[in-house]
Amino acid sequence: MTKMTKMTRITKTQLMLFKSANADMELQGTLYQGKPVFFAVELAKALGYTNPSKALADHCKHLIRLDYNESLELNLGVYPKGVALAPESDLYRLILKSKLPSAERVHDWVCEEVLPTLRQQGCYSMKTAHRDEGSG
Repeated sequence: MTKMTKMTRITKTQLMLFKSANADMELQGTLYQGKPVFFAVELAKALGYTNPSKALADHCKHLIRLDYNESLELNLGVYPKGVALAPESDLYRLILKSKLPSAERVHDWVCEEVLPTLRQQGCYSMKTAHRDEGSG
């Protein structure tokens, strides 16, 4: 069952566009309490889920539910029924479960490059190209 979290600290925020040339994907998100979050339904659609509500219920553990007034206070737009935001951890959960080719490329990168590098070196840097012959 999906754990719904309702945060109470509201601050004005600006929308940001996250775009990956390698993954053929654009995601709209913002900072919520200083952490990146994404519009959950739009995120699921961008990752190729045909039933976004089911995908969110099945795979997300920490959705943030904002009511109409909270979404207006945050400058997120008009959502009469409120809006669900997915934190970064739920973004990764949805990517790892998606069958969309662009999501699979992210999945491959995480499993074949990022995780093996973390295991071997204890850290990962986007500034350095990493490749372990034994990782994939």
